[in-house]
Amino acid sequence: MNRHMAAQPAQFMPNNRIINFNESKNIRQRNQTKKTAPKRKNKLKKNVIFLFIELIILISLGAQAFLILSKKSNVEIAAETKIPSWIDVQLIDQGNPSRSGVILEGINDIVIHYVGNPRTTAQQNRDFYNQQDSDVCSHFVVGMDGEIIMCVPLTEKSASSNDRNKDTISIEVCHPDVTGEFTDESYQSLIKLVNWLRATFNLSTDHVIRHYEVTGKECPMYYVKNPEKWDQFKADLKAAEEGKEVTSTYPKHASEDDINYGLDDSDDTEDDTEDYSAENSEDVDYSESNDYYADNAEYIEYSYETPVEEYEEIYY
Repeated sequence: MNRHMAAQPAQFMPNNRIINFNESKNIRQRNQTKKTAPKRKNKLKKNVIFLFIELIILISLGAQAFLILSKKSNVEIAAETKIPSWIDVQLIDQGNPSRSGVILEGINDIVIHYVGNPRTTAQQNRDFYNQQDSDVCSHFVVGMDGEIIMCVPLTEKSASSNDRNKDTISIEVCHPDVTGEFTDESYQSLIKLVNWLRATFNLSTDHVIRHYEVTGKECPMYYVKNPEKWDQFKADLKAAEEGKEVTSTYPKHASEDDINYGLDDSDDTEDDTEDYSAENSEDVDYSESNDYYADNAEYIEYSYETPVEEYEEIYY
């Protein structure tokens, strides 16, 4: 009996050792699980964050692609643009050589020209474009009195800027003498017109260029020979856009009515009004006009009956 009792602990010892070993193993496994669980959670969290970022990027790229695909081109905008009342729309006849009717590929720049024919008016230049023998034209002509005539639709090519006709809007500006210097009236109207076009087609002043930039031709001559004046013009565009008053040092221009009837309707007109007549052109700072049309009244006498050859001889 005592031997049996003494042997009992020996029989349970191995079992106790096995139990203790399994428990120890379980404890180690639980500890390992506790250590790896946070790592898995962190990894999962990082994966979720990366997926979220990728989703945002995909949504952003999709939105940009949609805007690009759905955004109207400037030519489409031009087709829907209403021309303001201060622009006199006199489109060249369809089928005329000056108006090809070819649709623009885009509207990327605004090109400034000068007509190169002193003392000719905006109307005269527009009417010349409309002759069957003419193959040149611009979208707009700005006159010495500040009048603006539209000759070609904004969606169509003009014929004045060479290889840039396909993606530009062209503006010709009249001038009183061979220097090509604009009058104050034409300068103010040019700023107004260019800024309207810039706002319509979302163009910065960097997209306002001279014909000179296209071909190297001295056009507009005054701004090619006086590049600082061109810089001032670009600065004046920005100033006017901000609502600031723009002043210029360009000569004032007397219209035909002013020359014939005086600049002032008051009784002392003769005493206070400068003489803007052709005989006294030097007094109004048209220094070189005597060599051209200041002494030639034929430019006033132009009519639709004037033969094209004669008109070209006078003005071009």
